[in-house]
Amino acid sequence: MAQIVYGRLPVLNALEGTRKPTVVYLLKESPDQRIVKRCREVHVRFILAEKAALDRMAGTRKHQGALAEVEDFNYADLQEETEKALRGKAPLVLMLDGLDDPVNFGSALRASAAFGVDFVIVRKDRQVGITPTVVKVSTGATEMVPVVQVTNLATTLDYLKKKGFWSVAAAGGGDTYYDEIDYSYPTVIIIGNEGFGITDKVLKSADFVAKIPMPGRVTSLNAAVATAVFLAACIEQRRKKGLVQA
Repeated sequence: MAQIVYGRLPVLNALEGTRKPTVVYLLKESPDQRIVKRCREVHVRFILAEKAALDRMAGTRKHQGALAEVEDFNYADLQEETEKALRGKAPLVLMLDGLDDPVNFGSALRASAAFGVDFVIVRKDRQVGITPTVVKVSTGATEMVPVVQVTNLATTLDYLKKKGFWSVAAAGGGDTYYDEIDYSYPTVIIIGNEGFGITDKVLKSADFVAKIPMPGRVTSLNAAVATAVFLAACIEQRRKKGLVQA
């Protein structure tokens, strides 16, 4: 079954990703020439359409004059992605515990792509899936970062720990600060739902529980911002130690 991806950058990234579009639709009056060029280079058919038709297909007017039909999203395999990550110099995994907002999820995936996360883990239930909105907000990062869907996050975390990963849970009640953690080792960063946080079993399974200092009047951050803060701290520390290049 086909899924619609919309937005200029998400469509361009889809043309570079694993789910290559079967067809691309562009605004007839002013088709994006970068997308036209890339479609021709990778031999993907494109169709020029009226704005009203694009609005109907996207289900929104915020498509920027570019849509693509891609196959349904295929979640990656946990064992395969784990072994692949461990072959690298500095494995990094993001675990999202129950994000139900597509904007937060898409932004977290975008941050994951920016900071070089090997793969992202999500729950099968009580977690938003890969929707067109998620793809749009992620600017196509869904085509760059493997997403693994699991039944039980705590069990999955135990599996990763046996494989040599250390885990860091982001929580306001943490006993250390996010930038005091040693990220030299294979690392899983865990981010929870904005309202409920990280579930108890996952929190208890984490090796470290860390917080972000917030001396201002706002006492919490949304999940996507917290994700970016933790990932940035990890990569900056690894960069200084020569484990990654920026």
